[in-house]
Amino acid sequence: MSSTALRNAARNEPEEGQKKGHGLVFGSRGGIGSEISRILSHKDINVHGIDRAEMSAHGINEWALDVTQPGLETWLEDHFRNHGLPRFFVWCIGVYDRRPLTEYGTVRMRTVLDTNLTALLVALRTVVAAAVEQRSPLRVVVVGSQASVNGGTDAVYAAAKAGCVAAVKSVAREYGRHGITANIVSPGPTNTTMAEVMGDERRRHYESTIPIGRFTEPLEVAAAAVWLLTEAPPAITGTVLDVDGGLVRR
Repeated sequence: MSSTALRNAARNEPEEGQKKGHGLVFGSRGGIGSEISRILSHKDINVHGIDRAEMSAHGINEWALDVTQPGLETWLEDHFRNHGLPRFFVWCIGVYDRRPLTEYGTVRMRTVLDTNLTALLVALRTVVAAAVEQRSPLRVVVVGSQASVNGGTDAVYAAAKAGCVAAVKSVAREYGRHGITANIVSPGPTNTTMAEVMGDERRRHYESTIPIGRFTEPLEVAAAAVWLLTEAPPAITGTVLDVDGGLVRR
């Protein structure tokens, strides 16, 4: 591989004369997902956003989709036929109840697992299979959670996020030779709507234990994700990048 080709591969950039691909961002209206979409669009990447409700933002194309309903795989296959394969795949979808395990009903437990993990596995299976078949390079970034490391106040959510880590590491191991990288960005407490359920007392507790003394901002998580998508060398794959103000320190 030439030095120019290696530099382009390191940035996931096309060779001269090739068209840029697009980025597929699940959870594009969330606090972190919207920032990722905005930064990618500013890098002249055509962002296709997917969320529960359709609303154009940051100059991106958005589609409304409930990923827990049947048909996700078919929807993705149709999307690929109509728009081509993405070069960048981002998963920012999450449901957090902050509910003790003993207070979970089976139906709600399945909903949390389906939203946080099962839908991701279905989407990864579909996009990875298409990328391998068409020999198309692909960079995957999944937004995880430090709950996957330390547990938390929601065992079902923590278990699902730990499953996301295992899934991404497995994709990196199984499909690295096909030009596919897969990484996790793992935020700690972050200033998004998801953090609003914890209450003031728990927020103060977290802030007292975070070395930088504050919650992470969505833009900080997004910047790390976009770096993995667009600038990180191809050898960085199967990695968990902590963006938590030094909370976990692993």
